[in-house]
Amino acid sequence: MQHSRQARTYDALSRWYSLLSDSSEGPLRRECLDRLRLQPGEAVLEIGSGPGTDLPAMEARVGGAGVVWGLDLSRGMLRVCQRKLLKDRRGSSIRLVQGDGLKLPFRHSLFDVVVLSFTLELFGENEIHQVLREAARLLRGKGRLGIVSLSNHYPGELATRAYWQAHRALPGIIDCRPIDAPGIVAGSGYDLFEEVERPMWGLRVAILVARKS
Repeated sequence: MQHSRQARTYDALSRWYSLLSDSSEGPLRRECLDRLRLQPGEAVLEIGSGPGTDLPAMEARVGGAGVVWGLDLSRGMLRVCQRKLLKDRRGSSIRLVQGDGLKLPFRHSLFDVVVLSFTLELFGENEIHQVLREAARLLRGKGRLGIVSLSNHYPGELATRAYWQAHRALPGIIDCRPIDAPGIVAGSGYDLFEEVERPMWGLRVAILVARKS
């Protein structure tokens, strides 16, 4: 039921989401892609791809021999993404699919890279490890995981306290929450080898790159 409500919320936001988020989140997502060092011919999956802002950049890095998949729970977000790709005449190597991160609709060992940007913290406490296990199931060999998420490393900071208050008061609207992404990733069967934090509107954002153990 909760995920159905989230899908409806993001359906409603789909036309405006890029305008609301790209100026603040965009540089952080791009830094994660830089740190992942995508290679020609690789297969990449973004879980929670939203309007697909980063999918063309991924496609450019993996080239014609590679493939990029964008998965999102919201049909509205996927429709916006499809229209953008058609308008820009991009996306010959980009595939879109509706799905839930808790049960990804792909066979084992299909991807070299899985990315979640401002997505992992949308899942409940009892769901996050399942999402990461599903990502590990899809990764080949020592496949790479990229995470961008709100960080709870500094819970006493004013902006973080204010954000938590807003989240508790309006969880249906302010649905992301700060999490201990490094600890969660390390506890879910990954070797964490890059970790940085960046500011965003007074909050802290963790950018992580890990390998499947």
